[in-house]
Amino acid sequence: MSRSSLTRFLKGPFIWFTLIMILKSSLAWIVIFDDIPLWKPLLTELPMIWACFCLIEWFAAKRRMWLYLGLNLLLSGIFFAAIMYYKYYGVIVNYHALAQVNQVTSVKSSMFSLLDPYYLFIFTDIVILLVAC
Repeated sequence: MSRSSLTRFLKGPFIWFTLIMILKSSLAWIVIFDDIPLWKPLLTELPMIWACFCLIEWFAAKRRMWLYLGLNLLLSGIFFAAIMYYKYYGVIVNYHALAQVNQVTSVKSSMFSLLDPYYLFIFTDIVILLVAC
């Protein structure tokens, strides 16, 4: 890899979105698991995130930034949902819980009481990037 392509890669969205997603997954892990080693989210979350990012890099020639933003929004929503589910039910969300998704409207009012404002920081980068683009 030449020096210019390495520099271009390090300044590209792959690295920046990787750092953003590490912060978001660490926030979700801290809220759900309280005390965690720093390497745990890196070991479990990062390979899946990199696999998705590699698919974007390989198959998207145009509109790459929009795909990164879309994936960022999707993963942020998943992290936010996992945090809120844990705060409401006290257990980690699993596939059995997905069958009960129709109960969301019945627990909506009590979910707002569990919502801490700093959970919404998961979405601030998306707003900033949309305004910047």
